[in-house]
Amino acid sequence: MENRTPLVLVVDDEEPLATLAALFLTRAGLKTIKANSGGQALDLWTPNVDLLLTDCAMPGLFGEQLALRLLERNSTLKVLFMSGNTPESLDSSIPLRAGVNFIQKPFISSDLVDFVLNALGRDELVSA
Repeated sequence: MENRTPLVLVVDDEEPLATLAALFLTRAGLKTIKANSGGQALDLWTPNVDLLLTDCAMPGLFGEQLALRLLERNSTLKVLFMSGNTPESLDSSIPLRAGVNFIQKPFISSDLVDFVLNALGRDELVSA
């Protein structure tokens, strides 16, 4: 991922939540693309995306299905899931672990930024 600003694809079917999450990340210095459905995320996909931040339960294409499809396009893509439910209550073939690849909504901006930077393997951002 060189020394460029990471690009995060934020996907949530609740538009205000997608906007808020993207705003938190943008204010922290990350680049974001926002989508309000799994289908829209597939349309907006670019190989430059470093991390997928997706809601678990969405109409049409669930977050897990979206992640699996995007991982077929880029096997090194980092994936983080978010939900208002606990990871244990979700039906997923992907192991969901809080603090590793899952953040529970609602969250505060600093927690989301820390979570994303950790997933990207960074302590801080380097501007490019």
